[in-house]
Amino acid sequence: MEIHTDLPAEELPPGIQFLHCRAIDSTGGESLFVDGGAVAEDFRHERPEDFELLAGTDIPFFYEHKTYDLRARQKVIELDPMGAVSGITVSGHMLDMLDMDQRFLDKYYPALRRFHQALNEPKYCMRFHMKAAECLVFDNHRIAHGRSAYDAESGYRYLRLCYIDRGEMRSTYRALKKRN
Repeated sequence: MEIHTDLPAEELPPGIQFLHCRAIDSTGGESLFVDGGAVAEDFRHERPEDFELLAGTDIPFFYEHKTYDLRARQKVIELDPMGAVSGITVSGHMLDMLDMDQRFLDKYYPALRRFHQALNEPKYCMRFHMKAAECLVFDNHRIAHGRSAYDAESGYRYLRLCYIDRGEMRSTYRALKKRN
């Protein structure tokens, strides 16, 4: 599965993701985690024009089903008010049609392709197999994730996930820190 962040079609994509491996005995299915923030910062220095396009343009994402139709526009590279990278939004399978001026797209699409190539560079990626009962907690805006192929006929694979807002996690951290 391609490297992605979850639910970009939400107006406010979830912040912190909990990925719980309930059971697994199938072969393959290596988990992939990429520090998208590091990729974006390096991209800023190596390809400043591409960086500006991806950090300055909202693009459409969608996710539809029989009972819902989610649509939102997000920037591929998210910046905080001070200009620091605060996250990324990448999801080829939820990317909607970019209905923009063709001259702009002639610059934007190659920049997006180069960023996706950078996300797939091995130096940014952690690869490992999750074990039953493990739970990974990560920032859905900073860490892009995916998995390698697995053989569904080889065994059972059951993962559950849930999300909380980044603000909730920061609030809990500050409250716990005050106790010490």
